[in-house]
Amino acid sequence: MEQLQLKQVCIVGGIAGGATTPLDVAKTRIMLEKKIHSQAERSRLHTSTMLISIYREKGIHGCVFMYF
Repeated sequence: MEQLQLKQVCIVGGIAGGATTPLDVAKTRIMLEKKIHSQAERSRLHTSTMLISIYREKGIHGCVFMYF
């Protein structure tokens, strides 16, 4: 029974990590962009537009792997 619970925890942890990593990538990019751009340009930075931009630039690899 313990072995089954360990597998379940591993699976759920993997799913959670896979779901949140693209959001972390977008958040990091937005924080870096805010340091560069003017106030008017900063107001247009949104998570969804950043994720689309990253996907267009680097594909799915850019959304999932932040530092590679």
